[in-house]
Amino acid sequence: MTGRERFEFYLNQVQDLLNKAKVEENPGWWLFSNNLRTPVFMLEALSKLYGKLHDKSIFNKLQDRFKQLEDVLGDIDHYNAYESEYAEAAMVAAVNVTYLREQKEMHVQLLNELLSDEKWIDSETPRVDKIRKKLSEVNWLSEQEEMIAIKKFYLKAISSIQVFYGTTNGRFTDMEEEVHEIRRKLRWLSIYTQALRGSIQLSDKALPESYLEKYLVPDIVNSPFNKLPEPVGCRYVLLLEKNYFLALSWLIAELGKLKDAGLGIIVLEEASKHNRDDADSERLQSLSAAGKPSLQDYMTKASEITKAFFEEKNLEKLVGDVVDSRPKTMDNH
Repeated sequence: MTGRERFEFYLNQVQDLLNKAKVEENPGWWLFSNNLRTPVFMLEALSKLYGKLHDKSIFNKLQDRFKQLEDVLGDIDHYNAYESEYAEAAMVAAVNVTYLREQKEMHVQLLNELLSDEKWIDSETPRVDKIRKKLSEVNWLSEQEEMIAIKKFYLKAISSIQVFYGTTNGRFTDMEEEVHEIRRKLRWLSIYTQALRGSIQLSDKALPESYLEKYLVPDIVNSPFNKLPEPVGCRYVLLLEKNYFLALSWLIAELGKLKDAGLGIIVLEEASKHNRDDADSERLQSLSAAGKPSLQDYMTKASEITKAFFEEKNLEKLVGDVVDSRPKTMDNH
C-alpha cells in the first residue's frame, strides 16, 4: 500500500461528508455530529508523519490545513461534552451551563466560516481537489523504503516524548500544558497505527514481564481501538510489541480520564469568571473539603502513573523490526 492510497482512503471519507453537509442548514454542526473529526485526525497524522519522510513544504501545509479543522472540531467537542455533563448537575449554576452552550455554538459558527473561507465546501475548486493535486506531485518512496523510514520516525517521536517528559521533572503542575500535552504526544503513537491502515502490526512473541500485568486489564486488551487494521495490500509491515503497545494504550486512557476531570474543573472556573459567579467559584474551591478530588489531585495522580510508566522504559521496548508479511513458502529444492 502506498502513501497516496492511505491519503485517498481518508480524503474520500472527508469528501463524502462534505458533500452531504452542503445541503444542511448548519453544515458545521452536522459535520461534527457525523464524526468528521476522525478522518481529519487521520489525515493530520499522515501529514505529520510524511512531512518527515518527504517534501516538508507540501506536507507541512497539509498538516496545517487538517489541524485547523481538527482544532475547531475539538473545541466544539470540548464545550459540548461539558455542557452535557453539567446540564443536570445541581452544583453548576444555569448561567454557567448557558456559557458552555454559547461557547459551543460560537465554535460551530467558526467551523462554518472556516469551511467557507478555506473552500472546503461551496467552491468551484474544492479544497479536497487541491489536496489531491498536491499529492499527485509527490515522489513517493517504495513500500520497503517507506516502512524503514517510518520505523526511524517512530523512534525519533519516542525520543522527543522522552525529552518533553524530562522537562516536567516527573511532576506535572499544569493540566493543559503538561498532562494534556504529553497525552497528545503519546496518543499520536497510537493514531499512526490506525492511519497507516495495516502497515503496523502487533507482535506478541515476547512473554509479558510481570510488572505489565497492571496494564493488561480487560478494558484495554479487548478494546476495539487496540485491534489494528489487517495488512491488506501491505507487503512490508512495522512490528510493535503487543504488550508494550497495550501498556501505552492504558496510560493514554488513564491520562484521558484524569485530563477530562481536570479540564472539567477548569472549564467551570472559566465560566464562573466570565459570569462573575462567586457562588460556583466557592463550590469549586470547596470540592476537596467535600472529599472530591481537586485539580491538584488529578495532576498528582497523572504524575504518579506517568512516572512509573517511563521508569519502566516501556517506550524503549515498543518498536520492533520491519518485516516481509508475505506467507513463507516451502523451498522444495
